Amino acid sequence: MTYSLDLRQRVIKFVTDGGSMAQAGRVFAVHHKTIKNWIESDDLRPKTPPKSRNRKLNKQDIFEHVKQYPDMILSDRAKHFNVTTNAIWYQFKKLGITLKKNDKIQGKKISSTYRIPTNSS
Repeated sequence: MTYSLDLRQRVIKFVTDGGSMAQAGRVFAVHHKTIKNWIESDDLRPKTPPKSRNRKLNKQDIFEHVKQYPDMILSDRAKHFNVTTNAIWYQFKKLGITLKKNDKIQGKKISSTYRIPTNSS
């Protein structure tokens, strides 16, 4: 839970005016360790998480990428879309894209490709 800047400032003022962190915790319903962190912090503003990766994957972009690169592994696709490998795996499962393993007897090499469901357009 993110506390407002106003509440943080009131709690710090309460403690600097002579109240204890335990008292401030009871009065403002904030844990004393949180108050301690606020006192030790240089900046009281709430921190926002960095937006370093995408949260939404475009269904059509995934289908096109699989058609263009059917042999690419999940971790490489995740790097391409700037998401986690698990996000790609989850989207594949949701969209019905399955892994098709082809056994090549000549070189005893197994290659993998992804199969897109036929009703996906």
